[in-house]
Amino acid sequence: MVAYDKWDKVLKALKPERLSQGAELKNDVPPPRPDPHPSGSSSRAERYRSYFQGLIDELREQHDFTGRRTGQAQNNHYFSSGIRGISYTAKFGRNHKVYASLYIDFGTYAENKNFFDVLKERESEITGQFDIPLKWERGDETRHSAIRLIRDGDINADESELATIKEWHIAYLLKLKAVFTPEIERARETLQSQ
Repeated sequence: MVAYDKWDKVLKALKPERLSQGAELKNDVPPPRPDPHPSGSSSRAERYRSYFQGLIDELREQHDFTGRRTGQAQNNHYFSSGIRGISYTAKFGRNHKVYASLYIDFGTYAENKNFFDVLKERESEITGQFDIPLKWERGDETRHSAIRLIRDGDINADESELATIKEWHIAYLLKLKAVFTPEIERARETLQSQ
């Protein structure tokens, strides 16, 4: 309460001075903050929305990868594999990393880990089909599991670099789908026979 009283007295002291100088009595409103993104750039959320809209459109129109039509203002997007619990993701992560992933989340910890383990049994056959390393993340501390491809990148990169990242996302999302579609079926059959 003391702080409020102090500022109230300061404001009252200023008002007569302003009135004596012919100034109008107005609410004291601070000036607007400077735009952290000067003209020509946009907010981080808008950059995500724009990037993912372009990615979605190209994946839908040129590769029949998704039926999705709208990009969201977030750092990742999930694309259906056609099988409940399995999706492909494109993501901008922390530490200036970009991911293309197979994401496993059937809803239960045990089902996710069992499915991941069956895929992992064929790690050498699967990995041999990629020209960059796969990161196998069983995720024992989380419910989901993932298999990821990773590269450097950031949503605040210039347009030329974002175009390169988009090409990378497209190439590796398509590759993940091509390689994992038969592997997913094989894993499902293995688990059903057990």
